[in-house]
Amino acid sequence: MQLATASGAEADGADAALRRLAVLDLTPRPTLDTTWSGDQARGGVVVAVLGAHAANDTAALRRIRHDAGAALAVVLDVQQWTAARLSDGTGAAAAPLLSIGWRAAGVGPRDRLDTAWRDLGRAPSRGGRRS
Repeated sequence: MQLATASGAEADGADAALRRLAVLDLTPRPTLDTTWSGDQARGGVVVAVLGAHAANDTAALRRIRHDAGAALAVVLDVQQWTAARLSDGTGAAAAPLLSIGWRAAGVGPRDRLDTAWRDLGRAPSRGGRRS
């Protein structure tokens, strides 16, 4: 198991990764670091927790998806979290990742993380797109 944050690889091994996750802070960065991805990670499972999707994230997310056997993402519906209002649903937050082959679930302030995680486990992986 390897933990990679927005700033790159942080911990190797389950114990070290769990300890690091317990104290992880937000990292505002203009781009995602993908130096940890590649041959050594090829075929593994990638789990991402993401905020707002920016257009310049697409290439990095596509590369990560290509290298992974499975790519799962919990995507914060930033509009709901920042505006303190509810939108019509969290599907729009996950849509950019769904379109490039990730399994993704949007999460708003009233959504349960365990439900989103369960939905990711049930989501079919169908040729790069989820229906």
